[in-house]
Amino acid sequence: MLPRNANGRIRSSSRCNRWLAPWAVLDRPRPATWPQGFRPTWIEVDWSSLEWNLGVLKSFLPENCSLAAVVKDNAYGHGMVPVSRFLQPRVEMFAVAILEEGLLLRKAGVKKPVLILNGLWPGQEAAALQADLIPSVSATEALIRLAEECARRGKPGSYHLKLDTGMHRLGLPGGELGDFLGAARRFSPAVRCEGVFSHLACADSDESGPTRRQIDLFRSALAALSDFGLAPRWVHLANSAGVLYWKESHFSLVRPGISLYGYDPKGKNGQGRLRPALSLKSRITMVKEVKAGQAVGYGGTFVADKDLRIAVIPVGYGDGFSRSWSNCGRIFVRDLAAPVVGRVSMDTITADVSAIPGVAAGEEVVLFGGKGSASADAGDLAERLQTIPYEILTALSPRIVRIYGFHPDLASHGPGS
Repeated sequence: MLPRNANGRIRSSSRCNRWLAPWAVLDRPRPATWPQGFRPTWIEVDWSSLEWNLGVLKSFLPENCSLAAVVKDNAYGHGMVPVSRFLQPRVEMFAVAILEEGLLLRKAGVKKPVLILNGLWPGQEAAALQADLIPSVSATEALIRLAEECARRGKPGSYHLKLDTGMHRLGLPGGELGDFLGAARRFSPAVRCEGVFSHLACADSDESGPTRRQIDLFRSALAALSDFGLAPRWVHLANSAGVLYWKESHFSLVRPGISLYGYDPKGKNGQGRLRPALSLKSRITMVKEVKAGQAVGYGGTFVADKDLRIAVIPVGYGDGFSRSWSNCGRIFVRDLAAPVVGRVSMDTITADVSAIPGVAAGEEVVLFGGKGSASADAGDLAERLQTIPYEILTALSPRIVRIYGFHPDLASHGPGS
C-alpha cells in the first residue's frame, strides 16, 4: 500500500515510491534505486498530475454525479494496475474495454465496480460473473446468455444496457428497445439492469448538432425505460469531452478517459487546465563522431552534410516511439531540442547533439513529457504525426519500466541518478 497521512491522502515522499518491472503482471512496492542490468529507458507517471486532473473533472460535475475512471488499454499507457490502485479511493467505478482487463484488476485486488464497456464474447459470462464484473449488454441475445449463466450459478447478476444513439457501433438500436425490455422483464430479477448508457461520437467537435441529437435520443430512451418501470441506478453518457463541454450529458455517472491523464479531447483548442501525467525518458548509450558524407541508420536515409556528434539512445518503435519520427522527430537533452536523424529502429534512435556542448554517455533524454519549458507532450507529437494523443500513449510498450511518484520527487530519482 502507498503511505498515507492522517487524513487518508497518499503521502508525498522524498523518493520515488514505485516502479513496475516489465515482466510483472502486478506491481509491488520496491526501493527507488534503479535495478542493476535494466536498460535505462523508463516511463514516469506523476501522481500529483493525475490527482489534479481528477479534481478538475470533478469540478465540472453536478452534485450527486459520480465518476467512473476509464483505465482500458493499460490506463492509456500509464499502467492499469498502479493507476487503478491509486484511484480506487477517489472514484466510484472503473471502466475497461474487455474481460481480460477486468480480471487483471480483480487479481490486483481492486474491489470497486468494474464495467466492461465492450461487453462479453459468448462463453465469457461465467468468468465475468465469478469475478463480480459488470458487462455491458447491446443485444437481447447477450442478455439471454447472461441470464442463462446466472440461472446455472443460482446467483443473480447485473449489467449495463448500452444504447446506440448515433455512434452506430456497439449499442442496442432504438428500434429493438421494446423487444429487449420484454426480455429484461422475463429474466428479472435473476439478472438486473443496474445501468444504462451510450457513447458520444462528436462531443469534441465544434459542430453541436450531432451531440444534441444524441442527448435527445438518450433522454427519449430513458423515458421509455421509466415507462416500463426500469430506473437503473447508473445513467451515463459523458466521456471526457462530455464532462468538459456538455453539462447536459451529466447524469448520475460520467466516464472520463484521456482527460484523466492530462489531455483535452479538443486538443490545442482546449483550455490548458489539465496536466499530462506521463513522461517517456531514456539515457544516452554513446556519443560518436559522424563525418560529412557518412550515412546514419537503416537505408542510409540521413547523410551528414558536415561533421556531427550523434547520440545513440536505447528506445525505438518496439517501445512505441513511432517509426514515423524518422528524420523529423526531436528529443530533449538539458531542456534543449535535438533532431532525430536516420530511421527509428526497433530498439534504438540516433539524434544530432552537435549544438549541445559536452553531451556525454549517461545523460538523461526526454522523449516526451517532462517538466522543462521546451519539452513536448503526447499532444505535440500527435500533432506532428497528424494523429491523436490516444495513439501515442497507448502505443507505449509494456516492456518499458514504469515509475510512479509525486513530482518533483519523481523526476530526481530516475535510472542512473
